[in-house]
Amino acid sequence: MSGNIHTGGLFGCFSKEIGARLQATLPDAQVVIFIRNQVEMIASVYKQYIKEGGTYGVARYLFPDRYLPRSGFQPAKCPMFSFDHFDYDLMVRYYESLFGPERVHVFLFEEFAADHEGFMARYCERFGLEVDRNALPKEKPNPPYGLGVLFLSWLLNHFTYRDVCHKRYVMHVPGIYKLSNLILKRLNLIPLFFGQKVSSAALLGEKNIRFIRDYYASSNQSLAARRGLPLENHGYPL
Repeated sequence: MSGNIHTGGLFGCFSKEIGARLQATLPDAQVVIFIRNQVEMIASVYKQYIKEGGTYGVARYLFPDRYLPRSGFQPAKCPMFSFDHFDYDLMVRYYESLFGPERVHVFLFEEFAADHEGFMARYCERFGLEVDRNALPKEKPNPPYGLGVLFLSWLLNHFTYRDVCHKRYVMHVPGIYKLSNLILKRLNLIPLFFGQKVSSAALLGEKNIRFIRDYYASSNQSLAARRGLPLENHGYPL
């Protein structure tokens, strides 16, 4: 509901409008916002871009303006990836202005990942939810692609036109995306090479990580101070 990750929530317009509509429809709602360390989050977003059919490299995906042709094309007419979309303090402040600070609840993905059972128990108790936690699936329904599979996916994406925002393709082979997706999911189960985990550092590169950490430091400091969140314990840019 905060907007598509590949278009920056349409320059934030979608994100803002959805918030306003939610407030108009459910003014007494409790708002839950999950956040994740931006370095890990943006690496995950790029992996998802490849998984959905993308073909651009990390730099071109993160900094599309640098690669625009000098043909009069205006970025404002075609929203692309935006670092602003992951300014959590900005989003939290907006929902606080709509619903009030006491109705906005911010959780860290890292705390959930570290202790699924304990987190779910505290979460259900906080909101008075009756959930059979034993019935929840234990496996990951949508695991990230490993190193080899990520590369193969990028390669095969050149032969399919998918509804990702920006990509290049050689030709469109009908049905190849669905077929390759089934094969890649099976290959991803092989730990050696194909399913080998891809670190954010290796995927994004040192220069991009420095940029990300500098970009969000001030915003994260504000959010941590205002909401009492232990962001420093989980490596958030500060």
